[in-house]
Amino acid sequence: SNFSLRLDRLKANANVMLMNGQGKMMMQSKRPKRQPETINMNALGAGTYYVKVFPARRKDKTRYQLRLSAIEIPRPQPVKPVNTTSDNTSNTEQTQPPKNEGGKSRQIALTGDVAQTGPIKLTGSVNRLIRGTLGNDTLRGEAGNDVIEGYNGFDTLTGGAGADRFVLGNTTTPYYLGSGYALITDFSSAQGDRIEITDNIFYPLSGYDFRHKRSIGFNAFGQLVDFGTAEFDTEIYWQNDLLAIVQDAIVTL
Repeated sequence: SNFSLRLDRLKANANVMLMNGQGKMMMQSKRPKRQPETINMNALGAGTYYVKVFPARRKDKTRYQLRLSAIEIPRPQPVKPVNTTSDNTSNTEQTQPPKNEGGKSRQIALTGDVAQTGPIKLTGSVNRLIRGTLGNDTLRGEAGNDVIEGYNGFDTLTGGAGADRFVLGNTTTPYYLGSGYALITDFSSAQGDRIEITDNIFYPLSGYDFRHKRSIGFNAFGQLVDFGTAEFDTEIYWQNDLLAIVQDAIVTL
């Protein structure tokens, strides 16, 4: 999410600090006098964070207003259904590719007195959009419902907990055509995971082939590896061009 913080309505000079779950400083704002303090951070992942408000000089005391805002990633709109199974069979949905703009804003306004205050604890799981590059990427989600979108190269996609969407193409063309493939490591229909593929007049669903077998091949370092365990994997092809391997899960159209 895109995180922002504003500290204002100060009667004396006060500063503000954003810290991670271990209490280590990530960013702080220390403007002079009674100017409002702000912190802005893009792509802040789900987790636990702390906000500390403290006076510029130990003897200073003031009331303040603290406002926090996080812009969530919008949920993609459904397009086409895909049937998937991990230990059992369930229905999933095609989704259109996510956009960076939009989303929901969560805003919290707080007021209080500042002397030598302790930290304010912020906890939550925020949905994230995680995008790869033209190179070989390792993309990992966290506890929220993440959208994980590789592109080309040899990518490893891991969703983590939550109902994740693994994007293998946009509305125009599939990804990985003639250039590597994605390895999806933890697909789980039980968690509500979904896989997105392109479906249009140039790349219809009839051109895809979902092959179920133990996948053994070369990774990005040229090493021969067995993907996953003894469970069957799913290899997703567009006309014999490998787009993705779904490790230890059966996926069907």
